[in-house]
Amino acid sequence: MKRILIIDNSRGVTGALKAIVNSIRPLKKTHKFIFLLPLHGHASIYLQELGFDYFTLNMREISRSISNNFLYLPTLLLQSIVLTQFIKKNRINIVHSNNYYNLLGYLASSYLSIPHVVHVRSLPTSHPWIFSRLWIEL
Repeated sequence: MKRILIIDNSRGVTGALKAIVNSIRPLKKTHKFIFLLPLHGHASIYLQELGFDYFTLNMREISRSISNNFLYLPTLLLQSIVLTQFIKKNRINIVHSNNYYNLLGYLASSYLSIPHVVHVRSLPTSHPWIFSRLWIEL
């Protein structure tokens, strides 16, 4: 049985989350899905009601706040260490990022040399050009 980690960095129940849940429901009998969600969100309640396992991290996103962005890289590195340990402990075979701008999956899967699938759900023009280019090239 393949064990797949799905990383979704939205705090709420979004169309992207509903779409991935609808996509994987038929595979629940043959695959084990575990979600990684941001701390303090409502998506965990939704997934729990549907019978999916999840864990949370205090994910930091790039924003207009200079102080937030100053802490982005150190937080990302610390979270990727935690995520790498989780992946090892739970014998995850595949990491799926539910949007291309979340770098946690990329860092952890690259370090562990396991497959990483990225779902592109937003247009590159919806983010600053320099970040979109970096994320797409990774």
